[in-house]
Amino acid sequence: MSLQRLAMLGVFAAVAVSLAALAFLQSPGDEYVYVQSDITKANPNIAVAPTHATVASEEISDVKRSVVLTVKGTVLSVDDPIDWIDESKNPLGFVPVTIKVDEKSKDTAGLKLNKGDHFVVYLGGVYESGVFYVHGFEPQFEIGEEVLLHVGHDSNGPDFEDAGLYFVELGKHGKYKVVGEKAYNDKNREGKSLDQALDEAN
Repeated sequence: MSLQRLAMLGVFAAVAVSLAALAFLQSPGDEYVYVQSDITKANPNIAVAPTHATVASEEISDVKRSVVLTVKGTVLSVDDPIDWIDESKNPLGFVPVTIKVDEKSKDTAGLKLNKGDHFVVYLGGVYESGVFYVHGFEPQFEIGEEVLLHVGHDSNGPDFEDAGLYFVELGKHGKYKVVGEKAYNDKNREGKSLDQALDEAN
């Protein structure tokens, strides 16, 4: 075999190895690194307050009786806050986040959501000096991301569309970013199985 042919075979082998390495590095399941979503990318009219308040627990299993819906879907929109004045005359607001439903694993609220339906959860916040700040313990969302939410319901606050207020139970601990067959959040940065996350409120 000539030296020229050997050289050509060496080049082809190197290219094949490089392509295989690139494919491995680009594998989303193996190489995904969790980064918290940034709601200001979805809606620049919203700021995020520093996290001072905490939630009762970081485990959905501790509050599973309060979870009325577990749903997976895609974020379609993060709209401007809806103004609301509470009984103490505090200027509050709630940000509507619209999800296109892909599947659900729990529905004690009787919502009867089907694949492709739209569902809205609300994030609470306050106005300060004309700027709306979503509470720091609330989950953040970006347009187009796939998410899994454990949802609670409050009938004592604002009554949006005669349906009360649906919110993410335990704030950011009740929201997962879904990548492939894994679910990620601040507590589960290495990811847990999607099936496990779907079932943890049952």
